[in-house]
Amino acid sequence: MKKAMDRETRSTTTVFHLPVVVEKDENGYFVYCPRLQGCYSQGDTYEQALENIKDAIRLHLEDCTLKE
Repeated sequence: MKKAMDRETRSTTTVFHLPVVVEKDENGYFVYCPRLQGCYSQGDTYEQALENIKDAIRLHLEDCTLKE
């Protein structure tokens, strides 16, 4: 986990590096993050699946911080 400072707004952003698993099947690609229970997505292409899991991870982490 790294913290990055946005110079314009002076806000701190936390950067996470989380592994994801991508599996190809007959319908496209299925992707999940093993470290975040229930965090998964899919896509027609590999690139789309990766973009979708990034959104899913972001939403999962936002939800976790709102609950605290």
